[in-house]
Amino acid sequence: MITFLLQHKTKWNVFFGISLFFISFLISLVLVYIIKKYAVKLRLVDPPGERKIHTRTMPLGGGIAIFFAIILSLIFTSFLYHYIFSNTVLDVSRQMMCILGGGFFIFLVGVIDDYISLKPRTKLLAQVAVAATLFAFDIKLTVFVNNEIFSFVITVFWVTLITNSFNLLDNMDGLSAGTAFIVGLILIWVMVPLGQWQVVFILCALLGALLGFLKYNFHPASIFMGDGGSLFIGYTLASLTIYADFYQTNFPYYAVALPILAFAIPIFDTVTVSLYRWREGRPIFQGDTNHFSHRLKKLGLSTKQAVLVIYFITFATGINATLLYQVDDWLGAMVIVVQLVAILFVIHLLEHTAYVSKSKE
Repeated sequence: MITFLLQHKTKWNVFFGISLFFISFLISLVLVYIIKKYAVKLRLVDPPGERKIHTRTMPLGGGIAIFFAIILSLIFTSFLYHYIFSNTVLDVSRQMMCILGGGFFIFLVGVIDDYISLKPRTKLLAQVAVAATLFAFDIKLTVFVNNEIFSFVITVFWVTLITNSFNLLDNMDGLSAGTAFIVGLILIWVMVPLGQWQVVFILCALLGALLGFLKYNFHPASIFMGDGGSLFIGYTLASLTIYADFYQTNFPYYAVALPILAFAIPIFDTVTVSLYRWREGRPIFQGDTNHFSHRLKKLGLSTKQAVLVIYFITFATGINATLLYQVDDWLGAMVIVVQLVAILFVIHLLEHTAYVSKSKE
């Protein structure tokens, strides 16, 4: 049996990845429906406000369905693995267990925030604590610099940046979940050839849960994911990209930049909206309607059109990032990076021109 498994390892891994996706998808569909039905009774609601674009009280809790769909699908698939390969246990590393444990903690913080609205500082401290725990379990970024302090700083920075990026991106129907789905697809595309199957399995479960949630969250949404979902999604993607080995001896060193390009649009949204708030003298974590999606609506796009535009831009920048493994020299890598910068600059130019034109009217 072990010989058979080794000979057909890739095929079976693909089978388990696909199984995880569909099981998670089905569980998510059912759980979101149930949570949506009882959200009001559970006081999981998001009332309208001046810094929000929805005009009626919306049920929250989609993130609860996403989290449990992932966990339950992983448990079910583990039993399936054990049944097919009798008495063989699906290997899960100590570091991956740390990532899942950190995800549970971030999920709890988000759900509590959905109930009682925690201070931004409290949520940030929770993210720093989880990032520090990842570092303690040797899940860390180095960027070829052999310095523990530097490694700790950039690890914490990356986790908090990506976690908050998807939290901030959750400002329009289907936006955060759909963008995370596309980024996850890009990462799977890269991780499969690299043989990073533990990362692929978690991503497959995440994508299935997101797709099940999007059935109810795409415009017009009937439920929101809440911070319990957006924080968990951002943390999971951030930690998996740290855990994954993007640099291997047979690949160029600049391949480590792939996650930055894959997350370009969430990062772009976070940076630009933070600059807007800083320039206006408002707290960076104070909600408003100056996000990338809101700015697209101000250009005349509908909610659905704005979300779809961001989907396509995310895909364009992400799929371009996968070419980092194909180019043979740093000049080729620079072309990819310059193309990304050019796309973002064109977006900024169009937004700025429209803003100036409307100001003159």
